[in-house]
Amino acid sequence: DCQVDVAKASFDVRQPDKELWKKVCRGFLKGRLQSQQEQQQVVVL
Repeated sequence: DCQVDVAKASFDVRQPDKELWKKVCRGFLKGRLQSQQEQQQVVVL
């Protein structure tokens, strides 16, 4: 039981911050989408 508790505690510490990753991913995707839209506008012109 003790080893299980230690493993759980260390896992909780190493678990990534979901909200932080959401912000990072959304920012990346928004930037990527914006650059694709700009490229499409250039092609249309």
